[in-house]
Amino acid sequence: MEEKNMDFIRKIINSDLLQNIFEIPISLKHKKVEILILPVEKFDQYTEKKHCFMLIYLLQLLGIAMLLQPII
Repeated sequence: MEEKNMDFIRKIINSDLLQNIFEIPISLKHKKVEILILPVEKFDQYTEKKHCFMLIYLLQLLGIAMLLQPII
């Protein structure tokens, strides 16, 4: 069986940064949460564009979050 190397992104951020993108459950509000971005095999063109725009927006928020976090 052939193994494939799967690239992914893992970030831990404050859930408040995601409230305009996702409906955040009450139990996760105002807490640090883990974001995983994994590749998906098949998308139709509409879904792919929609997710692409959401991903760009999310990455922009993450970039802002990274700038606001103190360096340890």
